[in-house]
Amino acid sequence: MNEFKVRLKRFKRLRNICVISVAVLIFIYIGAEPYLEKSFGNIGTFQIAMFALVLAALIVEFMYESKYSKAEKFIEEITLEINDAGSFNTLRQERNVDSFFTAVKEDLLNSGYRMSDNTEVDGLSFDFCAHKGNEYIYCVKLDSTDRNDVIAYLDSARSDLLQNRLKRKGECVVFFLSEEVEESAIALSKAYSKTVVSRYNVITVSPAIVNVKEGKAYFLSNRVSPAQKITAEYIINTELPLNDKCINPEKLDFQIKLEEKMKSFSLNDFKSGKYNER
Repeated sequence: MNEFKVRLKRFKRLRNICVISVAVLIFIYIGAEPYLEKSFGNIGTFQIAMFALVLAALIVEFMYESKYSKAEKFIEEITLEINDAGSFNTLRQERNVDSFFTAVKEDLLNSGYRMSDNTEVDGLSFDFCAHKGNEYIYCVKLDSTDRNDVIAYLDSARSDLLQNRLKRKGECVVFFLSEEVEESAIALSKAYSKTVVSRYNVITVSPAIVNVKEGKAYFLSNRVSPAQKITAEYIINTELPLNDKCINPEKLDFQIKLEEKMKSFSLNDFKSGKYNER
């Protein structure tokens, strides 16, 4: 991954130099065009040269967008996951699912969230759905949370927002409250999905998994977003920035494996979907 970042940095530098240079030359040419025409008469050669420079800049920009831009954004997301703290200690005192659930629900109601209980979407039941403005919180209580639970409930929440509620913009957090959380679920705890509805409208869905018995939460903490704030306030029960007593900095097994996997990052493997496997 580091080798790819070096190549990407060089190419971006080349792209910036190319685009800025062409833009400057165009402005100079526009100002100098009357003088060139007066001095040389036929300025067709200059016009062809300017056209060639613009075309070259467009080709470089196209190469970046088609070859590097998606990979760059992907690496930024993966880097956030790898560098994030492993888990977080919740400051709530409740150590069983029902009491933890009740405390979170009461805090949301007191903060002005509108609540819908027992919301069913695509055959899956959420214990509540709360919303305020463009913030949406879905909560589900499970005896044990695994990978399939996380995938299914995140998809259902997204489906509810887009198809049932007809929302085109919003930040959604899906809380999983369990007394047992499998490693396969934890490996998805720092991933989030973005659905681009239009240029200015985006739906994002983020998981927050809580092992209530151990008092630990798993989520992506180093992305500044409403989801980060919601999780800190209602799951960790504190304000941002999180203080040290909430943070367990040790990396999780999946983060270590992901970091090792990304060392051999290549564009071909990225395009084949290799790095989408978790």
